[in-house]
Amino acid sequence: MNTGQGDTFNPPKGDRGLETGNPLTYSDRVKQILRLYLPTSISRWIDGVRGEMDSADYIVSLLEQHMEQNRRATEERNRWLAEGRAQYTDQVCRQTLEINEEFPIHDE
Repeated sequence: MNTGQGDTFNPPKGDRGLETGNPLTYSDRVKQILRLYLPTSISRWIDGVRGEMDSADYIVSLLEQHMEQNRRATEERNRWLAEGRAQYTDQVCRQTLEINEEFPIHDE
């Protein structure tokens, strides 16, 4: 794959693939060149559900939605872990160690 002005991309050997070129830097943003090869069935599905939206814009919006879902899931997991850690106070830790010493669950 060549990069830069006049990039040439070679199609993948299968029915799907992903190729990237060098990022293009502008004064206010950086754009990544990305060529996505999709199976015909997926391409047809996109054409059927995207309405008047451009295919590239639709795919980007799907990716952004997925990124947002992942961000929310990560925040929820971190919140749940923090709540669990907050419940495991020094007193609870001491009590757990005392119980473990009094009632060992592993034979030595």
